[in-house]
Amino acid sequence: MAHVYHQKEQGGGGGHHPYQDSDNEGHGGGGNQGGGGGGESTRFGPITETILTTLSQDNLFLICLLFVELLGVILVILATCWMLQIGGLGFADKLIFNFHPILMTLGMIFLNANGILIYRSTRTLGYQAQKRLHFALQTAMISTSWLGFLAAYLSHAWLSIPHFYSLHSWLGLAALTGVTISLVSSYLTFLYPKANPIYRRLSLPFHVFGGIANIALSAGIAVAGITEKAIFSLNKADAKPEETYAYLPSVAILLNVFGVILVIFTILVVWMVTKPEFKRKYKMTVNTPHYVLRREKTLD
Repeated sequence: MAHVYHQKEQGGGGGHHPYQDSDNEGHGGGGNQGGGGGGESTRFGPITETILTTLSQDNLFLICLLFVELLGVILVILATCWMLQIGGLGFADKLIFNFHPILMTLGMIFLNANGILIYRSTRTLGYQAQKRLHFALQTAMISTSWLGFLAAYLSHAWLSIPHFYSLHSWLGLAALTGVTISLVSSYLTFLYPKANPIYRRLSLPFHVFGGIANIALSAGIAVAGITEKAIFSLNKADAKPEETYAYLPSVAILLNVFGVILVIFTILVVWMVTKPEFKRKYKMTVNTPHYVLRREKTLD
């Protein structure tokens, strides 16, 4: 893949580094303050040059990917710590709900992000292998998320709490249903052998947009959910004033940190998916029963 941030100078005085200043151009015969000669432009310092050279598009993507994975693991750990602080995990009527935040964070956030990044994070794999891995991750994501939904549903049923009254529950059910329908339609479109190749090509942009919209929506729903749960669990009638949400006890700080990390995580994932330089380039043809995607050699 072509590197954007570092190019070698080519021959004589014609080469020009993309980050060199050329404010001396036009002075003297060769653009040099001393006159004559080939005219060498001013460079950045050695530290800046090293950073610009190191941060090629491939290396920048790898750094971002490692950071995203770290943030995702931290989110799952924070969700687990939160549930352990408010009673722990179990299958009793009051404890089964505590599986919900953990499973939804693991599914709709962490696995979902890895699923949509798979075409960029596995560049050494062939396209067909990437498609299967993408489908497997999305299937795992949906299965985990539906288990999280079931935990919340059973908890409400056993405790005689009304179902689907909050905005969090409305949007959550809509997002989970939508991504499930998307998975089924994606299999019929992109993996089913007899699918029409023209239809595949036409539906691909909508599939990509839907994935990006879903993870952004999932992050917003998660923020609404943790705020709702924090208010219910901390602002109880018998709670001491210093234990309420307004006084920022340790659990409240944990939840706020969770929300901040989630926002950073989501922004970074969306940026990585939409950044053109991170996209693996393919050439698309439709003159065969299945359209063939071939990797191009350059970014042009």
